[in-house]
Amino acid sequence: SSPGRFLEILAVQTGWANLGKIHYSQGKWSESLAEYEKAIKIEPVAMTYSNRGVAYFFLGRYAESAKDFEQAVKMSPKKASYRVNLGDAYRWSNRQDLAAASYDQAIKLAAQALQVSPKDSDALGNQAIAYAKTGNGTTALNLIERARKLNAANIDLMYTEASVHALAGRNKEAAASLREALQHNYPLEVINSDPELAELRKTAEYAQMAQEFAKMRTK
Repeated sequence: SSPGRFLEILAVQTGWANLGKIHYSQGKWSESLAEYEKAIKIEPVAMTYSNRGVAYFFLGRYAESAKDFEQAVKMSPKKASYRVNLGDAYRWSNRQDLAAASYDQAIKLAAQALQVSPKDSDALGNQAIAYAKTGNGTTALNLIERARKLNAANIDLMYTEASVHALAGRNKEAAASLREALQHNYPLEVINSDPELAELRKTAEYAQMAQEFAKMRTK
């Protein structure tokens, strides 16, 4: 599992979900919706609902995103990352009470996972981003630092770290974490579509970095 809103991939996956994944990695959110729709008709699993919810989220269709994340949570109630995603969809739909409850549930589920496995870096990442989105930046920064020390090569934790910094208004640190993620081939299209990073994207530093990596990837 991965913290935050990054795509998940089934070990054995239908061709339609695979196509959806390809469109997703290219930032073609609308195209991926059609493929996930077909995949859900063949085999309705939580992961595909969650992936489609991410595509809706990046299209700014937050109410539809929330419905898909609700379905993912219903099918996998103990998965903290789905609760974070659902909290995001609620928050961007201006349903703040539901968002707060969802983030709180994510923190509790991650805590349960950490009781079983104290070095679970994904659980720490989920807690970090949930705390960041409820305004507890100090706790969030401590948790993501612990997660990164445990799993320095995890690309999703790099992105989570960037989001935690961005939510705390630490644009310089956020840009540094994003640069690391981009160096490990994190999709630039995801960064450019994430509403959480809107303020960061307005900075000259980010514009320069995005241009640099876009050029590298078209070579």
